[in-house]
Amino acid sequence: QQPILMAPALSAAPPPPVAIAPVPLPMAPSLMMMGGLMGMGLPYMGMGQPLPAMGAAPEKKMRELLSAEEFAARHPAPVQLEVIVSANEPTWNLQANQVIHIQVPVTMSVKELKELLSTHHVNGMPPGKQQLKIQDIGFLKDTSTLAALNIGDGTNIELSAKSRGGKK
Repeated sequence: QQPILMAPALSAAPPPPVAIAPVPLPMAPSLMMMGGLMGMGLPYMGMGQPLPAMGAAPEKKMRELLSAEEFAARHPAPVQLEVIVSANEPTWNLQANQVIHIQVPVTMSVKELKELLSTHHVNGMPPGKQQLKIQDIGFLKDTSTLAALNIGDGTNIELSAKSRGGKK
């Protein structure tokens, strides 16, 4: 058997902990507003405001939406929409800022709207190539209905062509 070695007993108590006061870093207000510590990604949030969680998406202002059924009940007649072409699309002979006026029921899906645009208004531009966007909603999903998104009379919808990444 091997002998068991023991450490010698400590006779002196460890020193007491030293309190260190935080030292504020001097920072010009302009640096505070321009992204924190000289652009190092440390935002100045002001007194009493929590910092956002790392990797958290910025907060979007949520619109108060009616249910699709309630919105459809309030809008039984077709609604008038303005579809605005966002950029020149020479393949489909579309000009930037061209406005297409269209009347549709609010029960129509975004996919059905794209099909209607394709066959009657945008010179055969395939629905799969169309991207529809509303300013305060964002890009419209094909499966949503206009009623679910509370899209009513006079709504402006931006039409652009989907493009693949990597093109320059």
